[in-house]
Amino acid sequence: YLTIVVLLFFVPWGLNFLFAEFLTPQIRGWNRLLPILLLLFVLGAATVLARARITKKQLFIWPVVVIILLLTVTDSVRPFRSIYRETVDSINAKAADAQAYADQVNAAIPENCGILQLPYMKYPENGPLNIQGDGLGDYDHFLQPLSNPNKKWSYGAVKNTAASAWLESLPEFPMDQNFAELKAKGFCGIHIDTAGILTEQQERMTKFYNALLGNPVATGHNGTWILYKLN
Repeated sequence: YLTIVVLLFFVPWGLNFLFAEFLTPQIRGWNRLLPILLLLFVLGAATVLARARITKKQLFIWPVVVIILLLTVTDSVRPFRSIYRETVDSINAKAADAQAYADQVNAAIPENCGILQLPYMKYPENGPLNIQGDGLGDYDHFLQPLSNPNKKWSYGAVKNTAASAWLESLPEFPMDQNFAELKAKGFCGIHIDTAGILTEQQERMTKFYNALLGNPVATGHNGTWILYKLN
């Protein structure tokens, strides 16, 4: 069974090559089929085992199974526990910051209105910004709408579509002449994630918006997130 699967999918001019050649060359598109192949293989193995009769002569397989499990735990589980724990703790802390920020935003602007998220990030796969500094990851802008569904956040419009055309046409940092258009489209605030902005640019940007809109009405994540209200 495994030999047939390998011959079908994992040899030159196999189904994986044909998939990439005639459907999509994206490796992601192909890799997302791998769990289905694994499921088919497991189902086939389960069918074989269901029909097999375990005899005393076949009991030697269980020590082998135990050894494989021990090797898996030693090689692929224990070494990564600390890495996963650090990641989970970091994300939990960021999620708590996002919820506290959401409470500030809703207290300052109770209306269910639009929030423009800056810097503009294409969706999907814009690529990280300001990697020399804190860095803004590909999907970091999603944290705000996930934590605060009471507002309509701008991030998520698929790039190169009509839905994203207007956002892409805006200046990197909208000027005062853009504020009336933003308000006309239902926006009531501007959220800035400074992790994606160079330090020297942050200073110019905050001075600019402080002069036009006053001080931020909400801040979060150690000052990385800033929200200005469109008056």
